[in-house]
Parts: sequence; C-alpha cells; structure tokens
Amino acid sequence: MEVTAPGELDAELVRKKALAGLLSLEDQPFLQEVLIDGWDRLGAPFQQFLAANGLSSHMWLVARRNESRG
Repeated sequence: MEVTAPGELDAELVRKKALAGLLSLEDQPFLQEVLIDGWDRLGAPFQQFLAANGLSSHMWLVARRNESRG
C-alpha cells in the first residue's frame, strides 16, 4: 500500500565508517567533500536531499494481506 524511505542517519552512518577507517573515500571526491571536509555545512542538506528523493538505505513498507486467499 505504501513504501517510504525516510532517509534518516544515512550520511552520518557512512561518515562514521569513513572516520573510523572502515571505508575509504579516496576515489570519491564528492563524498569526501560532503561527508568529511564540508560536513558542518553540507551534511544536513545532503541528508535532506536523500530523504526528499527516497534514496535512503532503509525502507518502510506498509501492506495489507489479501483475506480472500485461503
């Protein structure tokens, strides 16, 4: 009935992995700028962009079971 990708914490979770050395952004200059170098000014708008465009890494799904199936 409904699918939504609320897009909360995606950028922050990836940022934490990069800061911990578990993810390299060496070949990703855009993500390096948004998630590390410019985080204070770009982090929140980037996360809002992900949410507004349904690009979250998690999803909520609302469905209804068809009761006529036996």
